[in-house]
Amino acid sequence: MRTWLLALTVLAAFAGCRVRGPAAVPTVDGALGPRFLARQVVVAHQGGRTSTVHAVVQYDGSALVVLGLTPMQTKAFSIRQRGATVQIEGTAGVPAQAVLLDIHRAYFADRPRRARPDGWSRRRDPEGPGTAAVDELWRAGRLQQRVFGSRRAKGRRAADRIRWDGGLQVGTPARLQVPDVEIEHPALQLRLEIHTIEVTPIPGPPPATDHVDGADDEVPVEDR
Repeated sequence: MRTWLLALTVLAAFAGCRVRGPAAVPTVDGALGPRFLARQVVVAHQGGRTSTVHAVVQYDGSALVVLGLTPMQTKAFSIRQRGATVQIEGTAGVPAQAVLLDIHRAYFADRPRRARPDGWSRRRDPEGPGTAAVDELWRAGRLQQRVFGSRRAKGRRAADRIRWDGGLQVGTPARLQVPDVEIEHPALQLRLEIHTIEVTPIPGPPPATDHVDGADDEVPVEDR
């Protein structure tokens, strides 16, 4: 799923960036999905500048680990989340919670349980406060985009947005799925392209179910 997510999200190259009031980061357990190690390239665009960072994301069924690499492919920083506990080594340049939130949103959190008709739809955000909502774009049974707020907001008031290359399939995938992702943070004027170069499955039992009674009951929210 800030967002390295998740791929990986925010880089030492943008050490001056700070995320405004990030949402709570989901916990890590055995129900997130298939275990994997992904080598990725993160391209960050901000204020007319472009920077590239190589990263590794690993989920082994009990912990989520994000490594930022130097140009020499040595470790620049690491972020490890086990349960709700986060450990940091080195300097990531941004809050670890922001990086982790992007990764969870991109790959793990709130996976769609059923397909919706093609086009935009709006529903409550199960991870957001009270009346929070997300806008979603569907095409051919796959989730293409998710906007954490209203897609109609403009400028720096625009909501964070995630686009999945090829779309996100419904349910917890039986096979590994680590698509390329584009993440926009308008408040920071920051756009991240997360390209997965190589994915290695990590052997282990199938993911535990995360189904909760009523979890499939998505209630549409009036789109204003």
